[in-house]
Amino acid sequence: MNTSSSGGFSFETIRFPLAALGIFGLLAGLGAWLVQGEFGLLPRILLAAGVLLLGIYVALDPEDVWSKLTGRGALYSGNTLVIALAALAILGLLNVLGSRYQQKWDLTQNHQFTLSQQSIQVAQSLPQPVHVIGFLTNTDSRKQDFQTLLSDYANRSGGKLTYEFIDPEARPGDAIAAGVTQTGTIVYQMGDKKQNSTGTTENDITTALVKLIRPTQKLYFTSGHGERSLDGTGPQDFGTLKQQLERDNYATATLDLVTQKAVPDDAAALVIGGPTNPFLAEEMDALRAYIQGGGKLIVMVGPQSKA
Repeated sequence: MNTSSSGGFSFETIRFPLAALGIFGLLAGLGAWLVQGEFGLLPRILLAAGVLLLGIYVALDPEDVWSKLTGRGALYSGNTLVIALAALAILGLLNVLGSRYQQKWDLTQNHQFTLSQQSIQVAQSLPQPVHVIGFLTNTDSRKQDFQTLLSDYANRSGGKLTYEFIDPEARPGDAIAAGVTQTGTIVYQMGDKKQNSTGTTENDITTALVKLIRPTQKLYFTSGHGERSLDGTGPQDFGTLKQQLERDNYATATLDLVTQKAVPDDAAALVIGGPTNPFLAEEMDALRAYIQGGGKLIVMVGPQSKA
């Protein structure tokens, strides 16, 4: 690139100062970031200015930069020192960025390692430190993917979630001490509370954490009036709903008010799910007493229902 003009002015006279100022901007920005402890306005301005000035330095004569990097006399050139310092400054910036913001890129087709918003919220809401122990053998094919997920949970939790792996075949005493009798068991522990699981997917991790940090609540579903089945698998049944509720740490049970006479005290809510036949008078009395006592009632009735 020709860096001179007809008037005798040469861009070469400003390239070295631009590079020097650019390096100074990068170093000053890094220093301000480290001193302030946050990536505030001043570090951003200084770093942006440094990158811009170095970019101009290169753009004015990229061929010269390349020749200095690859030429035989590069190591003895004053300009090469500038380039080396610039490279060191940029590497330092990337190192700080990497240590402070551990960004991961999920390039799998189905984003299998990208946590859902629900999982992120659970990880961020851990009230106490949680330690996860995976009793997986070194040959377990699930271990690597499971470790990747746990690492993401740990980052999202702000350090509250920690984890380790123990090969139960190599260290059977540790497995026995933890009460583990089955290879592949995952132990989640928070204080005195413990939750075991055998799954290694994101759903398994989030479910275990929810059960660990949230008290179990019980939902009752009325029966005896043609309600939708809580255990059925048909499109009109509540089998899928039951599975989802259990993943969210809700226990479920059916309730026959004819025999029970009253809604149990441990009911978080009572669900009347699609009855086709009416309730008896004594059942209505039980429902009325439950509501008047502050109970929560969820009623799902179709337009053709006789209930």
